[in-house]
Amino acid sequence: MNRILGICLLIAGCHVNVAGQCSSNADCTDPARCDTSQHVCVVPQDACYPFCPSGKACIAGTCQDTTSGACTPACPSDKACVNNSCQPVTQASVFLTSPVANDFVVATVQASAVAFAPGGVSSVRFELRSTAGAVLASATATAPVSGSSFAASIPLAGISVADGPAVIVAVVVYAGGSRESAPVSVNLDRTPPVINVAADTNWYARTLPGGAPNIIVVTVPITDAGSGVASAFLQVGTGPKIAGTFVSPNWQFQLDATQAAPGVEAPLAFTIGATDNVGNQATPVGGSRNVDDVAPLIAHVKVYLASLASPPTADGVTPPGSGSFLYTDNITISGELTDLGAGLAVSGAPPNPSYVLNGIGGSAVTVAIAGCTAAQTTKCTFSVTGSLRAATFLASSGTITLTVGADDLALSGDGVTPAHHHSVSTSLGIPVTRVKWSKTISALTSVSGLAIHPDGDVIAAGVGAAANSNTVIAVHPDGTIYWQVGTSWYANNSHLGQIDNAPSIGAGGNSAPIYVATVGQDLVAINPNPTTPVTPATARLWQCGLNAVGQAMHSTPAVATIT
Repeated sequence: MNRILGICLLIAGCHVNVAGQCSSNADCTDPARCDTSQHVCVVPQDACYPFCPSGKACIAGTCQDTTSGACTPACPSDKACVNNSCQPVTQASVFLTSPVANDFVVATVQASAVAFAPGGVSSVRFELRSTAGAVLASATATAPVSGSSFAASIPLAGISVADGPAVIVAVVVYAGGSRESAPVSVNLDRTPPVINVAADTNWYARTLPGGAPNIIVVTVPITDAGSGVASAFLQVGTGPKIAGTFVSPNWQFQLDATQAAPGVEAPLAFTIGATDNVGNQATPVGGSRNVDDVAPLIAHVKVYLASLASPPTADGVTPPGSGSFLYTDNITISGELTDLGAGLAVSGAPPNPSYVLNGIGGSAVTVAIAGCTAAQTTKCTFSVTGSLRAATFLASSGTITLTVGADDLALSGDGVTPAHHHSVSTSLGIPVTRVKWSKTISALTSVSGLAIHPDGDVIAAGVGAAANSNTVIAVHPDGTIYWQVGTSWYANNSHLGQIDNAPSIGAGGNSAPIYVATVGQDLVAINPNPTTPVTPATARLWQCGLNAVGQAMHSTPAVATIT
């Protein structure tokens, strides 16, 4: 008996009572049994102690490898295939073949096992247990899939247990009792990925300046605390699903802005979907990006005299009563800019909204429009006043062309690079002249007098038969004015004609007009050029009609003396 007890203690792992003996099978480690006659734990004949590990079966008390051979047809569950031959098993055993250790499992656990038992296997029960050992769910296979292979699906629906670690155990049931496999650790993952589509206040151009589609980069955080995100997609409407790319720590998608309707400023809606590595699919989450395919609207452009008590109601050019602006006039250019999408570019690059004046001869000047601020990028009214004699207004005789331009703030797909739309207004013609007024006189009417402009111009006309009697002259280069009433006028020893009546000296500085008579016998007043004052060094000759003499009155045209 002492020898048997020693074997029990060293081999079977007996749990002896206080008297040093076992009283029931519960005191012994499986597969040892308590010999109640001897009160010792003994291993049954042909049993294997300890139990055979996975992949082996107990045959005649020895663990034999069942994975190296192949038997056709498959051996039944009371036999194991060893060395290509079906051998009767002498001890029940079972081991899981799936899932494997640390697998993630979802709403349904697909479990399989290989089970052997003397006399055959009655069933295999698959149990999902908590790490504390509590059975959370189970499923039983009562018939093998093939030979000694059993499988079942463990449904997890309705189980109120958090995702995380768990174990799978297979329990083989046979005529002699039951036996369970070694546990396999798994991870519960029934939660789909979390998608967080953030708002984006940028406005993107539908197409790039060269006409190519604008591809908007959409960056979205997608997380999964379990098995991890396997794939994600972006979809516009019922269109194709565009696969995303993981760029740590987020996912990025390419949104083709040409999927938005042309010619509108509106959000382009899309959805983002994702699937984790065990197949949990997130409900698609909606988002949008603003797409702008409309250039700024330029409206109600007006050009009028700044001296008007109130702006004209009509758009366009409102000239003074004479039909033309005098180039010394102060004029106002006003208008309204609107962009309900990306907004107006009012600072930085591109520059503020601007207008362009194209002068006669092709010279052009661009002037930035003041008045539009960062708080008025959707809509703003501009108004600028200046004199046509100023260099920026390109003083010219004829028609000056006005255009107004503006850019919006649309961006390319990276959200940084500008892809602005440029808008240009319809051209407006501004009539401009240096001639202040004119009056036609008859050929038999003489205009008498002499006008001297403060800038140094002396305008005169000869009367009589002298060779140069039709010539209007300016100051002599030596700066001396030569004249004599009623007699011939000599300048630099040259006879230039006869001047009638006493002269009149004008006043008024640079703004005073110069009065001359034209070949067509018109009496006109010409404004001086402030940038090129007439001096003795730049004296010029004007031709006037027969019997016409420069007007002496340097005041309003209505009081000019015509006899």
